[in-house]
Formats: sequence, structure tokens, C-alpha cells
Amino acid sequence: MYSIGAVAKKTGISSYTLRYYDKAGLTPFVKRDKQGRRVFNDDDLDSLALIRCLKQTGMPLEDIRQFISWCAAGDETIDQRLAMFEEQRQAVEAQIHQSLLNLANSIINPNRN
Repeated sequence: MYSIGAVAKKTGISSYTLRYYDKAGLTPFVKRDKQGRRVFNDDDLDSLALIRCLKQTGMPLEDIRQFISWCAAGDETIDQRLAMFEEQRQAVEAQIHQSLLNLANSIINPNRN
């Protein structure tokens, strides 16, 4: 079991952000001790890594919250999770494509704003 401070050091996610994720409903899996402090286990760290990955792709917090909820619901939501991943993959690919176009245009026309 890890304290919020230990998780912050281990993951690089600040304690503030971990608390924010909890208040935003992204970490319903995190338990609390008798004093009401958050305690994390190794599975929770894996879930936090997934949340961080999804967030870095630009996925909205509402969608991440839904995804986490589907994970908790079990295997019957695999199709929904796969569809969400596919949709996000397409969005990231479109963003990469647009960024590459922007880069190519800036190289071809360096003085153009």
C-alpha cells in the first residue's frame, strides 16, 4: 500500500493532481484508510498510468471517467472500451497528420504567418 506522497514520487503525478483526479471521479478504485487518507496498491498505479496515457492523448476527463467506469463493470464492456480506444486513436492520428502538415508548411514557407 502506498500513500499519496509515495504515489506522487513513484509516478511523477503530483499529490495535487492525484487529489483532483479523485474529486473528478477518475479514481473510484482508490481506497481510504481509517483516518480517511487515500491508500493505493499496485493495481491502482497501473490504472493511474492508463489515466495518464489517455489524458496525454487529449481524451477529455469525462471520457476517461466513463472508460474507468466501464473497466470497473467488467468484461461485458470490452466492446465499448475498444470502440472508445479506436475513436481516440483516430483523433490522435488526425492530430498528428495536421501537425505534420503544419510543420511541412512552415518549412516550405518559413516567413509566412
